[in-house]
Amino acid sequence: MYVIGYRYLIQNNSEMKTNKFITALLSLLLLAATAISLASCSKDDDSKESDNNNVNNNDTPDNPSGKNTDSLVRYYNDLEYFQSYFVQTDSEGNFVYRSMGEPLYESDTAHLYIGVDDIDEALKYFEYALAPDIAKQTSVSNNYTYTLTDTSGASLGTVSFVPGSGTSIAEVTTDLSGLKYFNKVTKLSQVS
Repeated sequence: MYVIGYRYLIQNNSEMKTNKFITALLSLLLLAATAISLASCSKDDDSKESDNNNVNNNDTPDNPSGKNTDSLVRYYNDLEYFQSYFVQTDSEGNFVYRSMGEPLYESDTAHLYIGVDDIDEALKYFEYALAPDIAKQTSVSNNYTYTLTDTSGASLGTVSFVPGSGTSIAEVTTDLSGLKYFNKVTKLSQVS
């Protein structure tokens, strides 16, 4: 009886060692595969960075100076962004509807009016109308002037926010020649 138990113990111990060895080997293979895939991703990123650096630091037809142009890339045409805050147009540039403000006089539909509670709310609405990548330019007494640019950085004109008086809390004026369907926005005190 003792001999049979000893053989059983040896046989099971041998199978356990084989199972442990196979489990350890599979774990090592999985770890190696994971390490290789992570290392290959890292190499791809490095090669893309070096490719980008080579493009930006070498003379090319698009970049004859060879200077890094990453800082010049803009994501918004500020005029289109500004206009779409107030007026929606179709793909051909035709008027569809006003998204912010209403004309008060049929004789001047290019002058829009918006009701606000105070100068802070008027300024908040004005800042919403500007593309997120515009650098803020501040003047004295809540006067703000922004230069709008296209995606290549060329100036398209300016937009100004000026505090008003009486029922006119503020006015937004522009010198944007490409602006369609409105040219001035007045923020009026809301009637309670």
